[in-house]
Amino acid sequence: MVGGVWSVIVGIGLEFPWAFGYSILPLLAYYVPEWSWLHLAISLPILLFLPITCILPESPRWLLSQGRLDEAEDVLDRAVEINGGKWQDGLKLVKVTFRYQKRPHTI
Repeated sequence: MVGGVWSVIVGIGLEFPWAFGYSILPLLAYYVPEWSWLHLAISLPILLFLPITCILPESPRWLLSQGRLDEAEDVLDRAVEINGGKWQDGLKLVKVTFRYQKRPHTI
């Protein structure tokens, strides 16, 4: 969650890879005309990004939703450390549960 100028930068940053991929696809198809090889050429670069899943931590919001408070706090501590901030005294994470009322589905 970002605000101000960063919301524009993050928005562009999230959409740029899609635009770049769609722009480069005709060029790639020109040099790799057979569809099966083209499919392989399009799919292989994702293997470069698989190792990042081992490096990046889980989202603190997701960890909280799963009831993993200690892990979420560790991730937030690390983020505060990287950003050069200080964790406020007395600030702690609390698990909040909601009861959802199930309504019968109608067809």
